[in-house]
Amino acid sequence: MPFISHSLKTTIRTNKEIASFINKLLDLNRLRHDPQFQYKNIHLQYFEDADSLKNFLNHLKYKEGWEVLNYTAKREILTFHEYQDDANKTVHETIGLDFDKVAVVINEYFYYRNGRLFSKGHPARYQMDQMLFQQMTRTREELFIIIYKNLELLRWCLEILRK
Repeated sequence: MPFISHSLKTTIRTNKEIASFINKLLDLNRLRHDPQFQYKNIHLQYFEDADSLKNFLNHLKYKEGWEVLNYTAKREILTFHEYQDDANKTVHETIGLDFDKVAVVINEYFYYRNGRLFSKGHPARYQMDQMLFQQMTRTREELFIIIYKNLELLRWCLEILRK
């Protein structure tokens, strides 16, 4: 039987709505070019308090069945430890996995430069913006974006969602 080679496309999973949101979140320049969706399967919540955020994440996971994904850290104690639950899977534990409902946190270390999303000033061993991409692309059906102490990202998410 002959070997057939296929090229991969830039499609994120098969959910066009979630792929569109992720692409726009990562690159705001797509706001005026990519098709607009109603984004019925994208949820958004904002927090300023780590304890409230941690309680909300636990509620999503244990009461509503969301897969809450953690950023990966080695041995460092990092700012996201104040709200992450060690029982949640890390980015590196989910490579190659899909989940129906995924919740991710975007904290104060994310920012836009020339319309592109980056992370800054965080002592994590891995780039947080790359880990965020991996987290979000685990989603099959619904994505919950939880923003922590980052009003700029909240404003842009609302712009993408047109709320």
